[in-house]
Order: sequence, then structure tokens, then C-alpha cells
Amino acid sequence: MLDVQVLTDPASSQKALAAIVTWAKTLDLAYAWAASAGGTAPHWTVIPLEKVRRAIIGTHFAQTEPLVLRRLLAHGNLRVVADTGGVFHPKLLIGLVGSEARALLGSSNLTPGGFAGNTEANVLLTGSASDPAFKQLLAFMDQQWTHPRAFEPDDEWLEEYEQLYESRPTPPKMRPRKPPSRIVESGDDLDLEWPAFVELISRQ
Repeated sequence: MLDVQVLTDPASSQKALAAIVTWAKTLDLAYAWAASAGGTAPHWTVIPLEKVRRAIIGTHFAQTEPLVLRRLLAHGNLRVVADTGGVFHPKLLIGLVGSEARALLGSSNLTPGGFAGNTEANVLLTGSASDPAFKQLLAFMDQQWTHPRAFEPDDEWLEEYEQLYESRPTPPKMRPRKPPSRIVESGDDLDLEWPAFVELISRQ
């Protein structure tokens, strides 16, 4: 029987991640982007890299941290997707112990924001690896691992990517919208002359 748990806060997702990687004998990862805050972020330090049998990581827009790629590659279990023919965008972790499986999937990338600072929604699946849902997820991993656009990077590619990562543009930041100076709390607040009413509504 497949158990489904919805996770809508970062602490729950981090807890589920830690539980899966501790429980599992082997791990499969497929993430659009991955970062570790220099190897210190909790979502990263909790993962025993020796358990990772397959990691497929996207590098579009140079958002993936090179350190993550080098450490996964050192364990011989990395493929990257670097082309721009449609962004590689999954967020999926699968853990296996014999015939049992657990998976964490949803909106969180393997980044500090994905498991700490962002607003995210994820699903934790628990059940048999023979369940149709897990069979489909594992087939997806098989397909992506052998896809022609996924490759194991060499040192030359990684050095070029590191330069690209260091020179990537900083995303622009918008100032937060100022709250209206007057809040409508009851009908009495709308008892205004027409020009004042229009101005109040336009500021809400």
C-alpha cells in the first residue's frame, strides 16, 4: 500500500530528506539545481554520498554549485544535463532497501533555499518498490540516466563550468511592496468622498 504525506514547510521536508537518506541502502537523485553552501548546508551534509548510486543534476543558467558536482563525481555516480533544449527540471529523491522504497518529490531543489528558506510543497511517498508509482519513478530515473543529453563531466568541462558559475549574473531584487497607509477593516472605512474612495481602493 502506498502511503502519501504532503509536506508544506521546510522543516518537514528537511526531516523527510534526512529520514530517507538515513534509512536507504541506495539513493537516486534527479534535481534541476543543487547547492551546498560550500559543503555546510544541512540538506547536503546529511546525505551519505557513498549511498548515491545515480545523481542527475541540471546546470542550466549556472545555478548548480560546482562543489556539489565534484563531490558527486568523486563517488563515480554523476551525470549532468547542461544543454538548453528545455530545462532539466525534476526534483526527486528515491531511497531503496530491498523491495521497499521511499521518495521525496515536489518543488524543492537540492539547495539551501529548497530545504530551508523558500516556500515549497513536497510529497513523501512510502511503499513497495513494485507499486506502480515507484515503478514509474524508477523508470524515469533509468530514462534520464541513459538519455543522450546526460553525461559524466570531465575535468576540462568542470573547469569551464566553474568559470561560468563564478561569472553568473546576480538575479535582480525587487523592493517589497509598501503596505497601504490605510487599511479597510469595515464598511465605515469606505464612507469617503469619491476622490478619496478611489485613492484608497487603488492603494489596496
